[in-house]
Amino acid sequence: MENKLTLEDAIAKIAELEAQIKQEREGAAAIFAELHDKVKLQEKINPNALPVVVIGKDQYQFTAGKFRYNGKIIEAKEAASDKALLKELLEKGFGGFQKIVD
Repeated sequence: MENKLTLEDAIAKIAELEAQIKQEREGAAAIFAELHDKVKLQEKINPNALPVVVIGKDQYQFTAGKFRYNGKIIEAKEAASDKALLKELLEKGFGGFQKIVD
């Protein structure tokens, strides 16, 4: 015999899942805010420091202020604001930034 959810059970399960999603979103937002604050603090401590970027769940710091990529010279500060470029660099094994380990 099949177990079928009643309408009330389904509504309760949806509410439970929505609450779980909300809690996970809030947790992710808190982690993002913490990382953002760490980056901003680093910039205040040393405004000439090389940029720190977040790619996925990890933080990386550029190891040089400029680098050559696809025949162009790119400033690390410019690259830090280009999410697509950062992802591409990471996927290609770019050696111009170093993973930050807590």
